[in-house]
Amino acid sequence: MNDARIVRLFLVAELAVFLGAATAHFTSLTSGRQEIDAGTAETVIAIVLLAGLIV
Repeated sequence: MNDARIVRLFLVAELAVFLGAATAHFTSLTSGRQEIDAGTAETVIAIVLLAGLIV
């Protein structure tokens, strides 16, 4: 496996983790209340990871 493929795989894994966390925060799965600020931050991070994956 070459280095570029490993980096892409890592970006996809991190993207999935942050999207899952954002979903959990927006849908109040964590503590019974929505954490809008945390969900927004995780969504922004996921967008940046996606941009890095595309580039």
